[in-house]
Amino acid sequence: MIIMSHISSQNLLLVLFLLCTSPAIAQNDQNHGYRPKMLVFENLKNDTVLNDFHQRFRLMERVIFHPVPYSMPQAPVFGARTGVDALNDSLYRTKTALEMQALNQHTGFEVTGQVYGRLDKKATQFLSTDDDDPVSVYKAKVQAEVGWNWINSKFYHRKYKERGIWLDNEIAKARQRMEDSRINLDAWADTLSQRWNHVIAGVMLCHVRNLDVLNEAYQMMLEQDRITSGQLLDVMNEKMQLEFNLAQIYAKDSIAPREELAFIEPQEIVVDTLSLRQQIAGHNPQNRLNLLKMQQLDNNSKLISYTANMRLTPFARWSTYLTSNSKLSNNVDFGVRFTVPIWNDTKSQRKSIDVQKDILRTENDSYTDDMMTRCMLSIDQVKRLNQSIAVEQRHLNELRKYLTMRRAVYQKNKGRYSYIDRLLEYNQYLKSLERLYMQMKERSLSLVQIQRLANVPNASSFVKTTNIR
Repeated sequence: MIIMSHISSQNLLLVLFLLCTSPAIAQNDQNHGYRPKMLVFENLKNDTVLNDFHQRFRLMERVIFHPVPYSMPQAPVFGARTGVDALNDSLYRTKTALEMQALNQHTGFEVTGQVYGRLDKKATQFLSTDDDDPVSVYKAKVQAEVGWNWINSKFYHRKYKERGIWLDNEIAKARQRMEDSRINLDAWADTLSQRWNHVIAGVMLCHVRNLDVLNEAYQMMLEQDRITSGQLLDVMNEKMQLEFNLAQIYAKDSIAPREELAFIEPQEIVVDTLSLRQQIAGHNPQNRLNLLKMQQLDNNSKLISYTANMRLTPFARWSTYLTSNSKLSNNVDFGVRFTVPIWNDTKSQRKSIDVQKDILRTENDSYTDDMMTRCMLSIDQVKRLNQSIAVEQRHLNELRKYLTMRRAVYQKNKGRYSYIDRLLEYNQYLKSLERLYMQMKERSLSLVQIQRLANVPNASSFVKTTNIR
């Protein structure tokens, strides 16, 4: 009964496996995996399985001992002059020129007029006190006046008004460039992640193909009662987990990964904090923006005065009266129309501007320290990843030495060794390579994050690479 139950469970699992033999991918803990002692050439007997093993062995020897060198591209230098920047500069120059032209046309001359009439004196007798004088008593009046609002024209503080226009556009341009640099770095982080995913997917795909062959061999061995169903299940789980991981990083519309494994030589990356601080202090666009704002405040203080709150308008006025006896009376007046405020708040306004400049100076002084504090989390992450990458690289080197030794044994003992053990050894190498590239990818993205936080255009100005010790 025990034997029959055991066989039935095997057959049931086999049926389930055959129903699920789609490109499924899984993950197995090799520490608990099955290690048959007599799975050599003579024991397999299946020509298809043998051919698959030999094909995988040839491929694995090529990708391990003759890898394709690959260099991950570095981040471009943002902030350098590009076609987009040149176009934006041209647009802002045009905008500044048009605003200057508008200011130049603001001469302060203005024309005003009025037309009004009076009701019949009999109708307003109880309100009117005018005598029957032909000049003071009129039926209608028309006035036209030309005045010169000098204070609000281009002639008053013209230099500072023109500079204000230029500073406004420079501030707008600086804000746009600062935002564009962040957008560009976000786009580069996405591109870099995709490039790393393509390389990692190639390693995973190679691992998946190896597990396909192991599944094929384990299925045959299960049919012959040479392994337990649990060992086949372990391999199936490994394939499914690996396929799940592959689906997360490999999009259907992306470039298909190949089994020609790209080998990226790992290096230690050192972030020069002193150079980073200097780059933040000297080239961060936020600092330039604050300097422009302070210049704008200085310029605005020049435009603040008690006179600027006044309205002083010399004018020439022509008037025509229709008198009570239906005659026209014409005259011309000259004068000055003025409005003078009874308060003077210029002192308070200038003090407010001084306080705003102090705020900007304080922000500039503390900005570098604040940015360095934000960057330190990513810098520490780079240091930790450097350590883990160095450890994984040593593991990979030891595995390569081991596989080199085993390669000689395999060539010497053709057909007299465990094919499954050999493929499992290759899988260990692929697992180590996948972990290495995952850590290198995370480190690359941490560097982009540092550059984004600091808003420094050139990462090579504060990043150095050295050989792993």
